[in-house]
Amino acid sequence: MDIRKSHNAIVEMAIADFVHCENIPDAVVESRRFKRLVKVCCLVGEDFVVPNRIKIGGELLDINY
Repeated sequence: MDIRKSHNAIVEMAIADFVHCENIPDAVVESRRFKRLVKVCCLVGEDFVVPNRIKIGGELLDINY
């Protein structure tokens, strides 16, 4: 089996699992922002750390708005 097909299926299910389990509306996956998120996630290195809720609700919120 082509490894890319396998990886694509894994990512597809991870996205579906996240959307379903976190009770996020299905339509979010069609938004520009979600598509951009998925695209830029491919650029990070092994050392990337997901920001915690304090950073997202504080520093990053201030920068974003």
